[in-house]
Amino acid sequence: MLGVLCLCVGAYTAVAQTADSVQQKREVFTIGGSSHRSEAQATQEESPASTQQKSHLVVGVNTFSKKANPDRHNRWLWNDGHWAGIGIHYSGLITNLTNFNLPDDAKYMSQSAKSIGVTLNPIDYTLLKSRHVGLMTGLGIEFNNFRFENDITLKQEKGVTLPDYQYIERGIRLEKSKLYTCYLNVPLLIEFTMGPRNSFFINLGVIGGWHLGTHTKIKAADPQLNGTFKDHGNFNLRNFHYGYVLGFGYGHFGISATYYRSTLFKDDRGPRVQQMNVGISLLL
Repeated sequence: MLGVLCLCVGAYTAVAQTADSVQQKREVFTIGGSSHRSEAQATQEESPASTQQKSHLVVGVNTFSKKANPDRHNRWLWNDGHWAGIGIHYSGLITNLTNFNLPDDAKYMSQSAKSIGVTLNPIDYTLLKSRHVGLMTGLGIEFNNFRFENDITLKQEKGVTLPDYQYIERGIRLEKSKLYTCYLNVPLLIEFTMGPRNSFFINLGVIGGWHLGTHTKIKAADPQLNGTFKDHGNFNLRNFHYGYVLGFGYGHFGISATYYRSTLFKDDRGPRVQQMNVGISLLL
């Protein structure tokens, strides 16, 4: 009889210990990257003494969902815009977009094919984007070289920019004569992408820029005049220019055209000409 009583007490003790150990376990179920805790865990966390003794049971459930495990090759592909990069362009002076010739009173500014400029666009930033359409801006520096075909340069008289014919009158042949300009530009462009990995793109929009610097430069090798000379006057160029941009390309190669609606010189302070650039770019 005494043996049976001891056996019952021992069984009761074992069952009680098993129940206590089960109660002290913390169950954490991880489903799709989120954790769900049981009520037993919340009860145990309320007691600092029991927190030190509790064990952990972690059950991971891999749902293999695309959201939890996105494949980078299936994501929407966007290149953060096709503006940043380096390019070269032809800097042309025209009457307006409907007349690519110079005005009659500005024929002396006819240019050579060496009117080559450079653009450095270090930054582009996408403001809004979707699968195939985006709105972006950026920052760039534009260097223009307007190389003159004639042996002339520009001068300022009584606040007006005029042609300087002294070299033609003196019979001096100029190896080089140009007008150099520099601008800090900011565009606002809508871009459309298509094709494999959205590699083909077309963008268009507006552009504005601040005038940073200007000078004229002549180079001659003549008994009357030998050397290179610069004039760092502002020549009445506008402090701000604005226009329209159209670009297209594939991958890291782009072709663009920029038409500046504002005239190059201030009103009644110089020839009424507008600027148009056409160039190619290597994009980042």
